[in-house]
Amino acid sequence: MTSRPIIPARSTSTRPVVTPSRSITPRIPVVIPSNVKASLGIRRITRDIGYLRILISGLSGQGKTSFIGTASYVLLDSNEPCNVLDISLDPDGEATIRSMGVAVDVIDTKGAKDHGSLIRILQQLSSTAYDQYDVVAIDPYNKLQEVEEPGIITKGVEDARKHQREHDTEIYELRDYNRLYARCRGVNQLLLGLKKHIIVTCISALKDHPLDINKKEDQRRKITSLALDGKMAHLLSADFSLHGNITKEGSGSNLKTITYLSQFMSEAKTRYRLPSSIENITFPMILKSLGMNTADYDNINWTVDSMGFQARER
Repeated sequence: MTSRPIIPARSTSTRPVVTPSRSITPRIPVVIPSNVKASLGIRRITRDIGYLRILISGLSGQGKTSFIGTASYVLLDSNEPCNVLDISLDPDGEATIRSMGVAVDVIDTKGAKDHGSLIRILQQLSSTAYDQYDVVAIDPYNKLQEVEEPGIITKGVEDARKHQREHDTEIYELRDYNRLYARCRGVNQLLLGLKKHIIVTCISALKDHPLDINKKEDQRRKITSLALDGKMAHLLSADFSLHGNITKEGSGSNLKTITYLSQFMSEAKTRYRLPSSIENITFPMILKSLGMNTADYDNINWTVDSMGFQARER
């Protein structure tokens, strides 16, 4: 006869209570006063439709200004307020826009040598008085190098110049370059602050391939680059979300434009990725592919002839 196992009696004692070394209390949210937020520039990120900042580079006459024209949904003979403001430094830009049959408001910068004129224009565009413009263009950006903008230079820099030696040409050259860099940096900062689509064109040029620099000049390969040196090109390209290089092919009824969109066209990475090449590109085409298109462009048809892009009747 086997004995049954002895089952211990169930303990009536309670489990020990573990006391934490420190008490954990719910975090009470601290509301930052609005005046503190304002002083630090703190703001909450909210949903919006987004804005496109596109840099279009290319040789002269390849269709950069025509691309700006495709951003207009107002016909040339319409009394409707223009939606595009073009800060034009291209003497032939108006003729290009006019041939397309669209309406664009143009700021003529031929007399832009008065104190801080371009900077003042960009500062004013951020006010509600210019809400009718949802697209702002600079055509072309290179020409900024020929426009004096003393208003962008601080007084401290101006005072420092007075102490430079008059005969030191190297300091003069460096001073002029830094002034140009400061001006373009100020222009970029104002552009990025605008709640509008930004189109900037830049004339590109051919330069020697870096790997062929030690070869004879007639044996060097040529590559396309912005008509700016490396520091200026990086400043320009780093602030834009899309960069395209545009070129024309064919002639007459067979004329077409090819735009190459790639992060490799820029010295800095771009935000958006689109097909590497697009034929007969238009501004609404890009907006639609990025989910930013509006109904204003839906009924506009574009065609290409010997004059480039032209709008059809809606």
